[in-house]
Amino acid sequence: MKRKLLLPFVVLSILFTSCNEDDVRNNNSNENTALENRMKDKRMQKFSEILSKAVYERQDVREFLKTEALKQFDNDYDVLYYLVKDNMIGNETFRDVLVNYSSEEEITDIERSVPLLNILIPEISFFDISAENLDANDKETPVVFSNDKQTKLYLNGKIDFEFKKDEVPDFHTFVVNENDRVDVNSIKYSTTSNKQFSTNSVQNNVRFLSPYFDGSKQQRTSLNTNSVSQRQLHNRVIESFDYFNESTLNKNNPKEISYQRDYIYYGITNKNSFGRLNPDVREYIDYISVNPSFYFMLNENHDTKNKPTIQHTTIVNRRRPLTTEQLIDRMWTKGAYEFKFEIFSDPGHATSVIIPIKPSEIWNFNIKYDRRHGSFWRRSKHTYRIDPKEFTSKVYRVKRRISLEKWNVRNQSLNRFISISEGNSTGLLRETFSKSVTTIASGKFNDSYKLGIGSKVSSQLGGQGIFSEETITQNVFSRNYSDDDFVLAKNIKLNFYDPVIVKKTRNNYTLFKYGNEAFSFSIVPGIQ
Repeated sequence: MKRKLLLPFVVLSILFTSCNEDDVRNNNSNENTALENRMKDKRMQKFSEILSKAVYERQDVREFLKTEALKQFDNDYDVLYYLVKDNMIGNETFRDVLVNYSSEEEITDIERSVPLLNILIPEISFFDISAENLDANDKETPVVFSNDKQTKLYLNGKIDFEFKKDEVPDFHTFVVNENDRVDVNSIKYSTTSNKQFSTNSVQNNVRFLSPYFDGSKQQRTSLNTNSVSQRQLHNRVIESFDYFNESTLNKNNPKEISYQRDYIYYGITNKNSFGRLNPDVREYIDYISVNPSFYFMLNENHDTKNKPTIQHTTIVNRRRPLTTEQLIDRMWTKGAYEFKFEIFSDPGHATSVIIPIKPSEIWNFNIKYDRRHGSFWRRSKHTYRIDPKEFTSKVYRVKRRISLEKWNVRNQSLNRFISISEGNSTGLLRETFSKSVTTIASGKFNDSYKLGIGSKVSSQLGGQGIFSEETITQNVFSRNYSDDDFVLAKNIKLNFYDPVIVKKTRNNYTLFKYGNEAFSFSIVPGIQ
């Protein structure tokens, strides 16, 4: 009996010993990783110090980094040190330049410790900062290194300033970091110089973590302001573009983009397909863009309307740079624009929603920044200038999406109308207007099933019966409004057979755009 009782204790002892050994190994692994990260941080800080000396003293180094960043080898403004270290700057390599400001041993140690060593020129559209407009004549462009605790700015080998962890410099910099788009296993440093190989052969050895990062294989296009990424759309919407993506009608295989909602609402994919309405589909105003000229149009009445406006076009601060929030607080008065959306669907029925939006959410201010380096006798001087003429639009995604309610084309028209104004006054005036609307051909439905694509009955589109054409009627709508409302777009017409997606560029989709030059928006179906 005793021998039988001893066995479980022996097994438990072995298990506990095994668990303890695993814990020790895990702890050791975590400690090794933490130590490795600390060593990397130390090497990258040292590299930042070395690079800042070269950047400060040599314009050709600044020009070299700008030129390499503009190549966007990984579809960002990155300069992978491994790829460019043996490129020539004058009569010496980039690596030789850095060795001159340090030592052979130090550079070799950095290369071994940080194989993905990278130099980034950040793009901050809010302040009109990009690699394209970096001034290579400015020797006081700092080199930046950030870790989990803080951001350090190096100038000519010394720490010139330190930011908190979540603060970002709002001026041109060279940022030292690790590249996160290249496979580290493809980086192979050797004891011999890469000068004996061509730049292309070295780059061909580099592997990317995704083919979309390979700048040599991608055609770079500036995305339209109404372009969104794949993850921002419902799968049903993306699938609708897979079925219907052509701009012309092929009689044998109709794929015209205007039929996308037939798939989204009914699951219909061709003329012989049929389906029932998905009651969970809703249409939302999701993305808007406001022309900066709106600022000038509205600004005439800002005193009476208490709307945000620029109160100081130039801000000067001594010693410490200002954060984005501090700049906005000093340059702008408080408040937000209040955009009112009026949605007209059924006759006599309208819904109204007001959305407050701050100027910084709809425009890039492209603030101009000048920096005078401090000395023993004077403090550094930071000057910021804002000019509404330099504003550019940016896409604003509505935080609380505006629903257009259900859209059942069996018993509703194919059209809806939207008006947009700025103002939150209670409407005391009433306006009535009439609009032509289109109704789907009755032969497109059999009981609750929609037959085929489109709104007409034909051999190419499907359907049944003798009622093959759409019908057009006049609907009367009404709205309440105020003289204080500033109208941006009036009675914009929507059609069920407007496309949702008009183009795909890699993983980005260009949405169909409504509106005018002052105000535009996109409609995105979603499923509740």
